[in-house]
Amino acid sequence: MKASILAFLLSLAAASAFGQTAGQTAPVTPAAPSAPPAATAPPGATPSSAPTSVSAPFPASGYMTYAFKDLGAPQGLRLVEGSAEGGVTYMVRRDEVITAARLRLLLENSAGFPADTKLEVTVNGDAVGTIDVGSDRHSATPVDLPVDPILLGDYNRVGFKLLGVPLASCTANENGPWMTIGPRSAVDVTAGRLPLANDLAVLPLPFFDDRDPHALETSFVFGRTPGPAELEASGIVASWLGGMAGFRGVHLPAVFGTVPAGNAIVFAMGKDNIPGLTLPQAAGPTLAIVPNPNNPSGKLLLVMGRNADDLKVAARGLALGHGAYKSGAVSAVAAVSTPERKPYDAPGWIADTHPVKFSDLATPDQLRSHGIRPEPIVIDFRSAPDYFNWIDANIPMSLRFHVNQEQIVDLSHSRLDVSLNNTPFRSVPLAATGTLINPGGAQHSGTVDIPPFLLTGRNRLNFYFDLAPSPQCDATRASTLVEEIDPDSTIDLSQSPHYAPMPNLSFFANAGFPFTRDADLSHTAVVMPDQTTADDTEAFLETMAMFGEATGYPTLNAEVVRSGDVNSVANRDLVLIGSFTHQPLLGAWTSRTGLDVSAGRLHAMERSWWERIQLAFDWRNRRSHISEVNDWLQAQQGGEGAIVGFRSPLNDDRSVVAIAGTTSQDVAATARLLQTNDRVVKVQDDLVLIRPNDVQSFRLSRRYDVGTLARWTWLRWNLSDQPIVIAILLFAACAAMAAVAFVVLGIKARRRLQGANR
Repeated sequence: MKASILAFLLSLAAASAFGQTAGQTAPVTPAAPSAPPAATAPPGATPSSAPTSVSAPFPASGYMTYAFKDLGAPQGLRLVEGSAEGGVTYMVRRDEVITAARLRLLLENSAGFPADTKLEVTVNGDAVGTIDVGSDRHSATPVDLPVDPILLGDYNRVGFKLLGVPLASCTANENGPWMTIGPRSAVDVTAGRLPLANDLAVLPLPFFDDRDPHALETSFVFGRTPGPAELEASGIVASWLGGMAGFRGVHLPAVFGTVPAGNAIVFAMGKDNIPGLTLPQAAGPTLAIVPNPNNPSGKLLLVMGRNADDLKVAARGLALGHGAYKSGAVSAVAAVSTPERKPYDAPGWIADTHPVKFSDLATPDQLRSHGIRPEPIVIDFRSAPDYFNWIDANIPMSLRFHVNQEQIVDLSHSRLDVSLNNTPFRSVPLAATGTLINPGGAQHSGTVDIPPFLLTGRNRLNFYFDLAPSPQCDATRASTLVEEIDPDSTIDLSQSPHYAPMPNLSFFANAGFPFTRDADLSHTAVVMPDQTTADDTEAFLETMAMFGEATGYPTLNAEVVRSGDVNSVANRDLVLIGSFTHQPLLGAWTSRTGLDVSAGRLHAMERSWWERIQLAFDWRNRRSHISEVNDWLQAQQGGEGAIVGFRSPLNDDRSVVAIAGTTSQDVAATARLLQTNDRVVKVQDDLVLIRPNDVQSFRLSRRYDVGTLARWTWLRWNLSDQPIVIAILLFAACAAMAAVAFVVLGIKARRRLQGANR
């Protein structure tokens, strides 16, 4: 009740400051992200009307920005004749109330619109501004529109409509005049923080809110340099946060011996002491939430226990929800056993034991589009990345779809275009006959094969109905046209074997593979340097968050060891974290990495004469980037990060990925790279070298395979890139056949001669 009253009063105050009501339009002024808007309109964008009172300037700093590219419009919005409406959705955090808001738009349009064309901008259906477009071309022009915060609710639609042109028609004139609202356009807001009770029931607030598109950021606090047990517990919590954050990413700085401002998660066991913070007495595994003594609006989530076992039980309880969401500021956590995970059963991955319905991957609304020029239907899903992708190993997709009012669509010139991860692989004619599509009924159906090499850990399946209007089409009926992918359509991965050449760092960057083969990381160990810094710990936490995001499950059974104890985890896949000088295993395992690490610097090693002889018969490993790596390293001395993948020297059936750098700060920056979607695509092969504005992938290590195949398929696969071996086998086969023929013909000749002598 108090929160509601506070929100109402703050909204009234903001509305008074802006001096306008929901029905009034706002003045149009140039935008400047770090300065108040100017008093004149930019060329080509003029106000339709201005209120009699002057709006208070938007704050020059201290506001939050929600870019359109983060609100579901990564390419911005494009309006044309016949498709002249669009918009984005902005949501308000549950623990905030908006006190001031503005739209900061970047507009561009071509010439050719009618002279009286205008752009109407609305928030939740209420007009906030009308901008003159006219018939002339205008280059990218910044425009600010103040927004009365009283118009904003929990879920908000920012709409754009061109006035003076057809909103919908049977043909969208893509080659005619156009207008774009750029992806860097944004909703800027200042917000008041609503007070939250010290109550575990509000979790995951304030640490995460699914309405917030920004990266999740919270500090992890330790009373001292954490040991393996504290790292295992904190890794579980980090993976829990990463699983919730999803596409947003995380930033999890580690702090030793002090409490930072803002929200933080504190790990304490036994008699740990953190200056300035009074820790409650823990009689066992305990969770608690308390105010931050250094920031009244911040909260501290305490994960506590008497010893290492208690701390891990508390962390597991938080990640699994046992004892974490009970009412009250403090909760005891009971130990709960979890069932043993099976390989490839991550909750966040599409199942590969049976056909999966589209209804398990998307809502009915997400499987539907509208109009004669509809938006693509998009299905996002995660999967294991190591499906065998050779020759005839296609993945069947049983596809059913429907277009209502087919009489206004010319089926003979219409098609459904299907793509996966931005790569088109099938175009389905709507009027086709035969085995693929049967248009005899109201619903089309057939089987489309997906090439498995298009699958990555992160997948986007895209369906675009490219419809041609029939002579019966009219604007009214075109606007009510509905296209739908049937929710009972399926993808079937059950016949696709898991088999892939390694190392492949794109698997690691996109799906955390091979570590995430077990969702709880029960066959993974993280090897930390003996001298662990806060930056090393941050890299560890963000790597665990990446695993949680990839699988949708916490890293309950990952083990953490120091480099000196690595032999105790020889039967596990290994993640090495540490700088070139503080992670000794990087230098000790040179024969597997192909990298020399000395004096804190990297150098790619030349092949020995024996290795060169071996490579003459190993076509798969002949290609190497030794000279390219050394050229890159010598172009600038130091300051680089590195991700290295190679076969484990301790167990040929296991893999190693090292996250390293010249300094600990470079290690943290390297781990942070894996939280950046636009840079993850550059992570490939087995060596990635990183500088602030440069990410390069190289190939050094020898290839090895993981997974199993049928014997005949395995033989064909392994011979497919071995031309020298095939030539030798053919020569040997011919020689053997010749020898057999020589012997057989010799025997026949002797018998013939013996018969002649008689």
